[in-house]
Amino acid sequence: MPYNVLKIFLVSVIVLYFYAAFHYNDTPTGELYPFFSWFVFTIVPSEFETEYTIRILEYDDKQMHPPVFFKDAYEEYFKKYLGIPRYNYMIQTLGESIEAGLAAEIQQRREALENFFPPQHVVYEIVEVKFNTFKYWESGEFIEVESIAVFTSQNKTL
Repeated sequence: MPYNVLKIFLVSVIVLYFYAAFHYNDTPTGELYPFFSWFVFTIVPSEFETEYTIRILEYDDKQMHPPVFFKDAYEEYFKKYLGIPRYNYMIQTLGESIEAGLAAEIQQRREALENFFPPQHVVYEIVEVKFNTFKYWESGEFIEVESIAVFTSQNKTL
């Protein structure tokens, strides 16, 4: 390929890439593969968030004083069974089902979650936590913690 044709081709590709990147920036997400947003922070989390998590009350017939949040108990008790993102997804969907009052879904999601629990007896509660995202990342503190349900895992045999 002659040098001048190569120059024209490369310049054309670069111009088209920039055009597409700016043109498709108006999509709902501001992104279009393989073109990306030219703005640094396109998605910023809200200042206050509400999520669901688990607080362990009893593990292997031993009371936890004080109760331990799932993120703190994960490494010691749950890590070898499933990754934390999958646990978090299951906990969020269980919490949403409880809040919606969907009994059949609650039972189904609870069984799915407990399938990845250790075989030991676990008493846990689903809690709704509200937090300031910035303060939570700095200190791990919640603004409000509200228990919405308490469950006891079924004993499993290996």
